[in-house]
Amino acid sequence: MNTSLFFLATEKAGGLFDLDGTLPLMAIQFLGLMFLLNFLLFTPLLSVIYDRNQYINKNLASASNILAQSKKLIKQYENELVTTRKKGQQEISDLKRLHNEVLSLEAASAQSYLNQFSKESSKRLEEKTNEALNQLERKLQYFSKQILTNIFSQSWQH
Repeated sequence: MNTSLFFLATEKAGGLFDLDGTLPLMAIQFLGLMFLLNFLLFTPLLSVIYDRNQYINKNLASASNILAQSKKLIKQYENELVTTRKKGQQEISDLKRLHNEVLSLEAASAQSYLNQFSKESSKRLEEKTNEALNQLERKLQYFSKQILTNIFSQSWQH
């Protein structure tokens, strides 16, 4: 029991918060370690993080520019597509109209040809009919004369 009293008696006053030479030494060690870590670890790490942020920001800006350009090109191509579609529709409409005009001209030309052909055919048919009637009339007159001649010659003979 005496030994525990001996230890209590030899212990210094102040206890845990004693301000002797170890506290400043610990503070100097802490600050030294802090500067050493800052110089060896945190500065290069912060530099890498800063460079990475710069790279990311640069790529984001580049991507934004590319996106803006692509939107601009998309808008331009959409406008060109609309214009081209309108021109195509106009050309189709013009070609349909031209086709209809050509068809109507060809139909008119064919109708005119058919009318002319019909007139000429009617004229030829009329001429041939008149010619046939004339021939028929001549033959009829010839046969009539023959019949009359035969009738008169028989009546003279009896």
